[in-house]
Amino acid sequence: MLHKLFTRTRRGGLIVLVFTLIALVLGSVFAATLPAQTAPGYQFIYLRSIDTLGTEVITERPNAIVGLLTLRGAPVIRWEQQHVNNTPGRLTLSIFAPGAPTTGVPTQNVVVNMVGDSAKLTLSANGRCQSAQQRGACRQGTHVTRV
Repeated sequence: MLHKLFTRTRRGGLIVLVFTLIALVLGSVFAATLPAQTAPGYQFIYLRSIDTLGTEVITERPNAIVGLLTLRGAPVIRWEQQHVNNTPGRLTLSIFAPGAPTTGVPTQNVVVNMVGDSAKLTLSANGRCQSAQQRGACRQGTHVTRV
């Protein structure tokens, strides 16, 4: 096609060539500056009959699994389960007010740290923090692995 434009009129061919080069440069600039969009790993829709109650989006990362549960008229729950070598680690539950952005400070936060056969809970709500230690009924050396 460019060959026909160049042989027909030199001016038309040059105009097309210039626009093609501009489009290539702009495309490469936008491709380099815009972040890549990643799709979530799993999406769930919770239904009752034909009524949508809420959605949950679960994303897998190399060292954690993150979920965002949104129910209609209810607080939004963001959870993150960290893992190392397929062994579960810290679990964080962040609860946000209905309609509030999930990037800010949560109204309630629960952190469960597993240390040996014990679980250490750290609860925070309205800026106050409370810690508790819960002993587990597991024998030493018992651990749960991710399937």
